[in-house]
Amino acid sequence: MIEEVARLRGFDSIGEAHAIAPQIAGYAPESRVPGERLLTAMADFGYREAITYTFVDPSLQRLLFPETPALALSNPISAELSEMRVSLWPGLIAACRENMRRQQGRVRLFEIGSKFEVTGSALREIDMLAASRPEPAGRSSGAVRASRWISTT
Repeated sequence: MIEEVARLRGFDSIGEAHAIAPQIAGYAPESRVPGERLLTAMADFGYREAITYTFVDPSLQRLLFPETPALALSNPISAELSEMRVSLWPGLIAACRENMRRQQGRVRLFEIGSKFEVTGSALREIDMLAASRPEPAGRSSGAVRASRWISTT
């Protein structure tokens, strides 16, 4: 609405005025790294961000974390996605497996997301970062370094 009035009267007829409110820099403790910085750093190291469901396959989760209690959903999307994740690893493993099934030669994944901790009747959401490691025992596959075109001219 205001844009229409400004268009009819003319944008040049509106005077410039600086903000009156004081501009105060926010507090950023050194112990907490902003999410954007983590995303950039992981991308710089050759990783791709994966965004997976917070619901996971109970059988895979039990294989990875047999002693950790998980919250079972009363109305799940499917039988394969019927528990809240207790770690980011089940989703990353499934994403890595799917990429390998599609014959991707180099898979480096990371995820910034939430895991869910059940203690008694309380449920706690905890922000996490998980990344595949570029070694045979890790969750990544393919060459350690990406292929690159080299020009000799």
